[in-house]
Amino acid sequence: MKRWQIMVLSHDQSSTKSLTLHGSYLWAAVILLAMLSFSTAFFYKRYERIAGRVDRLERENQELELAKRVPSNSTTVTPEERAQVEREIRAVYEKRDAAITAELNDLYDVEARLREKYELPPRIKIVPELQLDIEGGQGGAPSVYEASFVRPASSKRMARPPHLIYGMARPSADLIVQEIRLRTESFEELIDAMDELQARNSIVARMPSGWPSVHPNVRMSSRFGYRRDPFTGAIRHHDAIDFSAPTGSDIRATGSGVVKFAGWDEYYGNIVRIDHGNNVETWYAHMQKLGARVGQQVKRGDKLGTVGSTGRSTGAHIHYEVRVKGRPVDPSSYLGS
Repeated sequence: MKRWQIMVLSHDQSSTKSLTLHGSYLWAAVILLAMLSFSTAFFYKRYERIAGRVDRLERENQELELAKRVPSNSTTVTPEERAQVEREIRAVYEKRDAAITAELNDLYDVEARLREKYELPPRIKIVPELQLDIEGGQGGAPSVYEASFVRPASSKRMARPPHLIYGMARPSADLIVQEIRLRTESFEELIDAMDELQARNSIVARMPSGWPSVHPNVRMSSRFGYRRDPFTGAIRHHDAIDFSAPTGSDIRATGSGVVKFAGWDEYYGNIVRIDHGNNVETWYAHMQKLGARVGQQVKRGDKLGTVGSTGRSTGAHIHYEVRVKGRPVDPSSYLGS
């Protein structure tokens, strides 16, 4: 083990002192110094965290005291101070409730405008009526609706208003909660009604309606039904309505749908067939040029091609055919007024 000897001389060098240090003492001193440094750093960090929490709690306490308007150095609260605090708290809550009420009333107005725009009835809850003050003989077998209660069709309609707090200055918290639930239910019903309306409008848009040409000189040249065949002279059934129109004029789709076929046929010439859904198809034949392709989504009024006289035809016209479940039907009912 190494040793170190330290000599101490006096100022006049008349005496000397020596100190012998072992290596183990030096290492022990180094370790002790490191431990003291670590402990100091640890407790300092912990002190900072505790001091920070104390400062935060003090700030929160000051803010609470300030909100209550009660002096922090007071040990008792007088009735006047308590009343003042209650008034201030009540004013805050009333202001908040007024803001919520105004927002809900605005929401009701938006809902009302939506219902009016889409021609949807207001939301009401039918309340069953009891038949009282009955006169004359009555009777009948037990009803299957004994458990449930059904409002008689002839009785007056009783309806809950579509809102609870509309126009109220200071509604209670319970009424506000009920109003929120009512508005939620109402908007869910409104969404369902709009989905139903959209689906109904989609069906209407897909169904054929109107003439396949808007040219001012278009006219019917042959109706649906039995007629004399222009080629053979024999009496045969005509499965469509022929519209005479100038060559090259536009042919328009009479409803929305998907192009099922667009191409050449021996008898129909250039033909476009549209699938409108619900087993309904429209055929546009004898075109001069095709203006649609298979799989194309078309809307009512879209151009499908131009008028021609291709296939088995005696002149420029549109062979307009409507088929339901694969069978030709009279297109007259789809032409509109």
